[in-house]
Amino acid sequence: MKEKAAIAIAALMLASLAAGLSVSTTVSAAHTPSVSVDKTVVKGGENRVFTFTVTNASGSDAIKSVQITLPSGSDWKGGYPLKKLLKDNQVEVADNKVVLPAGTILEVELDNTTENSYFVIPENTDVIIPVENRFYYQGYIYTLRDNAIMEPRQPTNTENMQNLINSTYMADNKENLKVPVALPVVLTDNRLRLVQDTLVIWESGNTVILPENTLLKVVSNPENTLENENFALTAEIEVKVTNNRFRCVSSSLNTAPSLSGTNMAGAEVELVDNIVVIPAGTVVGIVGRVKATVFENTVVIRENGNPLQAPTFENVPANWMQDHSVNQWTIWTAIGDNTLKGGENLSFPVSLAAPTAAGTYTFYVSTTDVNNITKDTPVQITVDNAPPSLTISVSPSWVKGSTQVTITVKGNEPFTFDNVLVAENKATENVSVTMTPNADSTEWTGTYTTSENENRDGLVTIYVVNAKDAVGNSISVSDNTKLFVDRRKPVKPDLAAMGFPVAWDPRSSFAINWILNADNDNLVWTPSTFSPEGMKLVILVDNTPIELTAGPTGRVSYTLTLSDGKHTVGAYIVDKAGNKGAENLENVVIDNNKPTIRFVYPENGAYIKDNKPTLRVTIADTVGVENSRHITGTDDNYGYRVALCYENGDPLPGGDNLVPKADPTAIDNIWGNIVFTTFTFENAWPTALADNTYILRVLAGDNFRFENLWIKFTVDTRAPSPPPAASLVGSITAGTLASPTGTKTKTFTLRGTAEASATVKVYVTTDGGVTWTEVTTARTTAGTDGSWMTQLDLSQYAGETLGIAVTATDAAGNESDRTLYGYVIYDASAPKVSITSPKTGTKTSKASIEVTGTVTKDSWEDWSDITLRIQVGTGAVTVPVSGTGDTATFSYSVALSEGTNTILVYVSDGMNSSSASVTVTRTVTPWGTYAVVLVIIALIIAAIAILRVRK
Repeated sequence: MKEKAAIAIAALMLASLAAGLSVSTTVSAAHTPSVSVDKTVVKGGENRVFTFTVTNASGSDAIKSVQITLPSGSDWKGGYPLKKLLKDNQVEVADNKVVLPAGTILEVELDNTTENSYFVIPENTDVIIPVENRFYYQGYIYTLRDNAIMEPRQPTNTENMQNLINSTYMADNKENLKVPVALPVVLTDNRLRLVQDTLVIWESGNTVILPENTLLKVVSNPENTLENENFALTAEIEVKVTNNRFRCVSSSLNTAPSLSGTNMAGAEVELVDNIVVIPAGTVVGIVGRVKATVFENTVVIRENGNPLQAPTFENVPANWMQDHSVNQWTIWTAIGDNTLKGGENLSFPVSLAAPTAAGTYTFYVSTTDVNNITKDTPVQITVDNAPPSLTISVSPSWVKGSTQVTITVKGNEPFTFDNVLVAENKATENVSVTMTPNADSTEWTGTYTTSENENRDGLVTIYVVNAKDAVGNSISVSDNTKLFVDRRKPVKPDLAAMGFPVAWDPRSSFAINWILNADNDNLVWTPSTFSPEGMKLVILVDNTPIELTAGPTGRVSYTLTLSDGKHTVGAYIVDKAGNKGAENLENVVIDNNKPTIRFVYPENGAYIKDNKPTLRVTIADTVGVENSRHITGTDDNYGYRVALCYENGDPLPGGDNLVPKADPTAIDNIWGNIVFTTFTFENAWPTALADNTYILRVLAGDNFRFENLWIKFTVDTRAPSPPPAASLVGSITAGTLASPTGTKTKTFTLRGTAEASATVKVYVTTDGGVTWTEVTTARTTAGTDGSWMTQLDLSQYAGETLGIAVTATDAAGNESDRTLYGYVIYDASAPKVSITSPKTGTKTSKASIEVTGTVTKDSWEDWSDITLRIQVGTGAVTVPVSGTGDTATFSYSVALSEGTNTILVYVSDGMNSSSASVTVTRTVTPWGTYAVVLVIIALIIAAIAILRVRK
């Protein structure tokens, strides 16, 4: 028991000893700092607040002091520790100076106590001339029926404020006006309120210095006197001007009397009533003093480096003492136990002025822990003194009015800007363009729509205002070489100089060659970079456009081909901007072809039997032949002439200048000449012409071209001799009407002779020569030796007694008498026979059998023409047959031989025949045969009797 107690006591003692040794040997861990700064790249020469954040690693000793040392040998200045002013604290500015940001709205009280206070409207500023106001234009007074947009030709003053207000052009002498650009002012009340917590440099007492521009709010409504300032109107105002010379902006004005159709853009007028309305947003000047009230809570700017009077402020960070007794460093020391413990961080803001020289600079942040161990941590800050490099591009770059263009601004680094402005030529106001950045803000794009004011033609200046990189290096750039606005229409083209046809032109092809240049573009002035590339010459041919686009040289060329006739040709120019110039149109007549002459009757080489012919000639010309029969073809080319002459060329009496039945109808009046474009001349020759050869001559001219044609024709009134009957040879021997030659052949061939080259016609008759009809398909022509041959299809005349005759017709159409060849009859079908009784296979024991049947003939045949014969074996007999209609029956008894008999019946009409047959068998039974049959019967009867007895 004692031993167990001793052991327990010993164990307790060892435990106590171990515990005491552990406490006495504890060793603290050195601190592990890390430092970051909120601005790693800054603008050269700029005063900024830099916040260094010190983080003490977990488990580290607490940090009791922090020192920031400026880069050795550099031009970094400051390093001042900062105090904090809390938001909404009221401060004072001893000198009362602040800056009103652009866009600040003030209540401006116009000074109407002097005659020297008035508005100034800048030159080329768009204003509104109200409806019912009047103006002088070219010596006449016009009254506006609608508002019109105009602009002063030079800076224009209004009447003084007193007159404007007294005349009720303005409701009172107070207007809310907008500050167009940042405006330094001296406030009558120096009290301001902080917009947010603000870091400041403590100077002494209650005086602090602003290390950066600071936003503050106006506490009351201080009034300030301003003089000769520019303001932007927040609402339109109506004023009366002292200078009445204005320039129209709109191309059309609604006036009485009407100026419809007059392009008024750029026209100078003189106002009669001198009343104008200045639109809202317009920047105007105010000459004289104004009293401007800054509204309470208006945000203003107090610029960096200026002092404030602040009643209270606190250290940053709180509970750390600040020491800047040495310019190269600043030190913060924790008060009491407010150290930076492990796992915590604190921010230490300082005011620094960066050097202007670019480069990367190293600051050292020294941290000392509670064990007086100090560590130096380097922190680098880069100074960037180069603004972004910008390029401006525009597409399209050469435009007209009301055209949307895309503006692109590219930078070599991410950038922002205050504004992108567009200033057209002579414009007093710049137009702000809304721009959209790409993903990294190195490229911004926006659109701008050009105005319609023709007086602002020319190069457009594009401004990028205050473009800044990430650290604030800024640059403002402008470019007046990228966009040209051209609203003026190109000049009217000179058609003759370009090679277009003249009023009446004998050519059909025209080489159009032209070089488009700045003179054609009608520019207000020509920039040195002008190129005609993209200009267009549009050729018009009968309202159909042909577009030619110029290349860099401006040359355009085209081969214009025109058909004969009247055309409307012309051209207009479309400039690089797309403005369409005035059309230059001309009516021209192209006459490249001489008139056409077509001899309708008689034709060249014709033979005619009409010795009082109606002569017909068609004269046509696309341009037109003058309605005159006095053309000679020697000293003029106008009109026409038709003459009938002997074969030697001498005109017949009265045939030198034939008169038409009716004059041509004039359908056009071209250059004073009554003309026709087509005319069929007809003249019925009044007296019989002797059989002979004649010439018909026609002259026709259309001024430029002349045609002279003639033909020969022959008058022949004598009929030729008929074809000789002795020469006629046919494939079927000719019969007479009473006894025509029958034939089964449907094609009939006939040969003969006639007058050389005569037309041989074949006539047929089926009524014995009462009427004759030509078979036109059989018409043929005799050869030069007079021989001829033709064929006639007889199938359509089956059964007809057909008479055949021929005639001869000469070239003039004279036909001879008929020559009869003879009569034929065509029969290609045989009568039909059929046996109705007996039927084939009939058996009989009789010595004869009655044969019956029917016969069918053609309708045109008589029964007397039909022969019917019946044959059995080698014997045959003719059987009479008759009937009504085309079908008859027959019946005849024929003798039969024992055995098989073939009965043959055939029928004929004398030309064709057909047949029918049957077979009949005759059987003869001997007497012995009957005896045998009787014996058999007897035996059968006996057998029957015996059978009955047994029953």
